[in-house]
Amino acid sequence: MVHEEKTGCFKFGDRKWSEYVLDTSSTGLWSMVTDREMRETRMYVDRTMAKLLGLPENLTPEDCFEFWYKRINRGNYSYVNEALSKMFTTEKLCEVQYAWNHPEWGDIPVRCAGKVREMENGLFLVSGYHQNMANLDQMKRWSLNMGWQEIFEYNVTSRTALVYTDRMLTYGGQRQIRNFPQSWVEDGIVHPDFQDAFLQTFEAVKKGEEQSFCELHLKNQEREYSWFRMELEVTGSEEGSPEIILGRLDDISKQKAMETAYIRESRLNRALLGNASAYAEADITAGTVERVGGNWMFYEKASETRSYEQMILEGSRRRVYGKDRRKYIEYMDRKSLLAAFRRGSEKLECEYRRLTDQNQVCWVRHTIYLYRDPINGDVMALNCLVSIDKEKRMEEAVQGQRSAAWDSTDVESAFDRFLSQVSDMAYLVDPATHELVCGNLAFYRRLGKTGRECAGHKCYELLYDRSLPCVFCPNLEKKQVRMGIWENYNSYLNQRFLMKNRLVEWEGRTLLLAFAIDISEIKQELQGDHLQEEKSQLIGEANSRIISCLYSMAEARNAQAALDCAADVLTAHYRPSHLRFVLPRENGFGYACVSGWDGRGELGRPMEQHLEEWLSRMQPSACRAVDGAQEILPESFELYQDMESQRIGEMAVIPMEIADRELGYLVMLDREKQQPLQMAETLSYFVGREIRHRKDARQLEHSIYHDSLTGLLNRSSYDRYRRDYNRDDSSSIGVDLRGHQ
Repeated sequence: MVHEEKTGCFKFGDRKWSEYVLDTSSTGLWSMVTDREMRETRMYVDRTMAKLLGLPENLTPEDCFEFWYKRINRGNYSYVNEALSKMFTTEKLCEVQYAWNHPEWGDIPVRCAGKVREMENGLFLVSGYHQNMANLDQMKRWSLNMGWQEIFEYNVTSRTALVYTDRMLTYGGQRQIRNFPQSWVEDGIVHPDFQDAFLQTFEAVKKGEEQSFCELHLKNQEREYSWFRMELEVTGSEEGSPEIILGRLDDISKQKAMETAYIRESRLNRALLGNASAYAEADITAGTVERVGGNWMFYEKASETRSYEQMILEGSRRRVYGKDRRKYIEYMDRKSLLAAFRRGSEKLECEYRRLTDQNQVCWVRHTIYLYRDPINGDVMALNCLVSIDKEKRMEEAVQGQRSAAWDSTDVESAFDRFLSQVSDMAYLVDPATHELVCGNLAFYRRLGKTGRECAGHKCYELLYDRSLPCVFCPNLEKKQVRMGIWENYNSYLNQRFLMKNRLVEWEGRTLLLAFAIDISEIKQELQGDHLQEEKSQLIGEANSRIISCLYSMAEARNAQAALDCAADVLTAHYRPSHLRFVLPRENGFGYACVSGWDGRGELGRPMEQHLEEWLSRMQPSACRAVDGAQEILPESFELYQDMESQRIGEMAVIPMEIADRELGYLVMLDREKQQPLQMAETLSYFVGREIRHRKDARQLEHSIYHDSLTGLLNRSSYDRYRRDYNRDDSSSIGVDLRGHQ
């Protein structure tokens, strides 16, 4: 089309083109003839305007104006009247946006603009356009912050909300919401814990506040509750009362997750700076342990699950002093902690006696910080343990008690002088009554009791928490004067002893002198020798697995089968919950998961994509063990969210060189067997070499049988085809076409 023909299409007199533009843009033209006070007004509209308004046929100009004006949303009259007034006073083009009630479509957002011109007869001609904005993809009714992603207008009188943007965040697709905001509460869009806050935010602006906001859980498009910030602002009033309220919603889940991570780290730092010897974070609502550290690391190793109840039972059994176990269990009870949080308690403290690694009793202060998780609303508990043994000993000294904490009788003084330097437990017992006469410093410290507390008790009550005498204890008869020696595991003290006793004459009395020598460490060393043998055996098994895997990969028909062989060996050795091989894409841009194994549900494609993006960005060149989702947070927020949502506690990333300066990766998640990664590193080296060899072989084969310029099959490929051709397996059919040309 020549230039002249183009310009001809844009002549104003081309009525077809003008009507087409107005119709497709949902824009109608109108004119009004009126006086300055608009007492008598006649309204004229074009064909598109009549269709947009849904006008009945054969209306007079006066009836046309009345039809349009009466269908303006009641709360929007102030907008329209103000705009008409400005047209007369400023004589400029004025625009207004408001809700208009269509006979068929209901309340829809529209935009009108007009300009006033005075005519010779003293009347005024107001001309402008009317546009339906309901079908526009992009619309900004007010000058808004670009962060707000969902905009609605709430009419107080009609209790309706009109959503001006697409429903891309909150659950549902309705643009016009009736019985609002109560309908969102009844339909479950607002989380039950935030329904009061949601309604009170609307009440605040109704009572005179110009602005009000809250942060709450709303149901999103995936039918899950996530964090939103809702801000309300009064934009229209009638007779001093709010009539139109502008609402803005923004998904703030990411900010809340960052906030939660910061809170956790700050609380943990406070615990560590407070000389805490152990710490643990637990989700009290869900009953799970999120992470542990310090002296509580044995929970992580001993427990296959992350159960909070199991942590309590394991701790009371292995570490808490027997007489304080009931106190400890009551203090750690989930229901009690939840009730304390509901009462407003954010910090709880309890003092009890605990067994150290050396099986000594020491006093500790157990502090629990309670707070609500901003992401899911669960009640969390940060547990911190601090030793207060020195303070307790000083308190006893101030009260006039000796550090050994027994009665200052002559017998005990002499016994103290005689065995004060003995580090093992030693005590004297009346063989006739089994009553304890006295003990040395190590004896009382191991039991965590004072001399007054032990006085009058039987030895089997103190040492074994029994109600009857021990059947295995020799030399209780006065006739036996030989030294009795035996090995005994004390389940009450959770310790193994070499026991020695004999009858002695002491201060004119025949008493039983007993020694309890701790041999727990010796037993552990002996077990360690067996473990060393087992470790050597495991190393031998790992080497055998690697060699077997090398043969299997070499015999595999393709690279995928070779990776599957390696995955079988790695999963058998480490037992991860998930395993992935991640290799560079063929086009050289980024990484892709090419093979994997799932032992605990599906990992999901979204997490695979986030893992690929993280590896593409970080490209670690050395083996890396990620200990918890918190460590990955500064590098990938999306991967952090995936690990938190799927409760993945650790990740091992092992690079493998598959070409010159080109790396692939082996990724294992949540290894059940925390074996060293040397075996995975060794096998990854051979996996990378296998991939490299197969890639080189493919390239070599392609270069032999394809033309280097065109990429088409060459003569060598034809020769290979002839060699592979087997005429014995072929058949031929003859067809006579002479009569069917």
